[in-house]
Amino acid sequence: MAGFKRTPDIGRIRLRQRGGVVVFVESEDDYQIFAKRWFFDLGARITFEPADRDTPERGGGGSGVVCSLVDKAIADGICAFGIVDRDSLMSNDLWELWWEKDDTSFLASRPLGDRIRILLRWELENYLLDAVVMEIEIADERFCSTRSAETCARDCLKYADELKNLAAANIILQRTGGKINPGFGTNPRHADSELHNELITHLTKKSVPKPKEVLIEERVLVDHFDLPDAEPLKRWERLTRMIDGKSALKYLGSMFGVALDQRRGALARRIWEQNRIPEDVQGYVDEFLQASIY
Repeated sequence: MAGFKRTPDIGRIRLRQRGGVVVFVESEDDYQIFAKRWFFDLGARITFEPADRDTPERGGGGSGVVCSLVDKAIADGICAFGIVDRDSLMSNDLWELWWEKDDTSFLASRPLGDRIRILLRWELENYLLDAVVMEIEIADERFCSTRSAETCARDCLKYADELKNLAAANIILQRTGGKINPGFGTNPRHADSELHNELITHLTKKSVPKPKEVLIEERVLVDHFDLPDAEPLKRWERLTRMIDGKSALKYLGSMFGVALDQRRGALARRIWEQNRIPEDVQGYVDEFLQASIY
């Protein structure tokens, strides 16, 4: 990874002069959520930096670049950390931790180094699948009164099988360096067995051996994160750990008639307005703030 290898010295000087903590995130999109919508009120105590800014120098972003940037910043005397998506575990073949169902054990792990924190959910977009804020956005788009968050969660759970199948197929393809387009199954719309069959056809085209059997096996593992007997809000929140966030926003938006994937900024801001910043993310930021004191 390129890291800070060709980053101009003025960039390192700027980060040193600012003081506080520098937190590298995977992309400009992540930066917009962390720095501009969730933690904009922290001032100079934390500086968020997207790993894909100045792409030629930084290698295009992603978890590997975040790790490289953090290492270089530490070597330059900068107090730095990184936040990466859970799916970084797949690209690093850390499958045991990827499938870890216990949140406490997961959050305590440091497989990518002591300075790298890994999100509890598949990717940052998963946190935007908050039933409270999704319902606000859906009601605004439809220009009607908001329903309860529980009703929104129930509606999302109607498509739990489809979202879990999409996740399973994407996990299979991740092993070969591929992935499913986030819009898969939405144009035209597919649901139930129809979507399942389309996924098998897609995996076949991608030369996945025994795609039907493999999809079933992977789906069983995804199912371990579900709590089918829990109340809707709890079940939905739990399930969002192991579904593909971008695909879920696109798929649910298609089914609800509201382009949720195009409202990521609004959903993120609603999360801040409703005081619903996820506990694991807030916990990481609190750690960073504590580190800035020393």
